[in-house]
Amino acid sequence: MTVTTKSPTASAGTGSDLTNAYADGGGFAYTDKKDEYAEYYTYAFGLASDQSITQVRVRLDCYQVAYGNDKWSVEVSNDDGANWGTPHEILPNPDGETTQWLDVTSDFTWDYNGVNAIRAKVTHVAVARAEALSLDWIPIEVTHETITAGWKQIQYAAGVEAGAFNKVAYVGEPPTPGAWNKIKQTGD
Repeated sequence: MTVTTKSPTASAGTGSDLTNAYADGGGFAYTDKKDEYAEYYTYAFGLASDQSITQVRVRLDCYQVAYGNDKWSVEVSNDDGANWGTPHEILPNPDGETTQWLDVTSDFTWDYNGVNAIRAKVTHVAVARAEALSLDWIPIEVTHETITAGWKQIQYAAGVEAGAFNKVAYVGEPPTPGAWNKIKQTGD
């Protein structure tokens, strides 16, 4: 397994100083109004077609400037923003910057194309009056492995029992005719 973490190099949105969240340290991007958002992209993973994705996580180094209940709704896209996954809410810490990880693996069936087209969006959810929410860094971490020729489990799904196949594919030269009926689940 290989774990690759990349930072965004492009952004858009209605928040302020969005480029400050491209790297750890050096300033903060922030939102201080309800429904302000920041979208981050061009993570430049460049994964090849022989990569199987086992986990995708978004990291947020963030804090809330004052005590309150304002949150960020965090979503990811695997198609350059055409569609967005399930919103995940994060309550930034008012006592200083903390690192929070969101596992977004179950938001999509991930493959190398989806990772290469990934985007992350944070939207300010104001509960009462809007408080400033600050974001220092928003990298994405992908756990992947190289698929070698042969029958392979290519996607793990949340809630699947250990050892259970939920998707299987042949990688490499095409199998002989009738090979599909030779697949059987073994317990490992």
